[in-house]
Amino acid sequence: MFQFISKRLVFMLPILVVASLLIFFMMRIANPDPIAAVVGTRRLSDKSRAALAREFHLDKPLFKQYEIWINGMLRGEFPRSFKYREPV
Repeated sequence: MFQFISKRLVFMLPILVVASLLIFFMMRIANPDPIAAVVGTRRLSDKSRAALAREFHLDKPLFKQYEIWINGMLRGEFPRSFKYREPV
């Protein structure tokens, strides 16, 4: 019985990693410019846009953003909504 459960857990880990990668990158594809979702139709200065990018870690490379996102998910700290700026 222990062998069966351990085997299932070992097979589950790659599936969870692939699923999390798909979810993360599909969110990025669906909304390529999250800052536009935050500000709507308002115009922003370059300084304000850069501050929002820092706040949401959009100034970092994509795989670093994934690392930040997955670390938060594993700790139960879900990301903040781009549009409402509240925890999801």
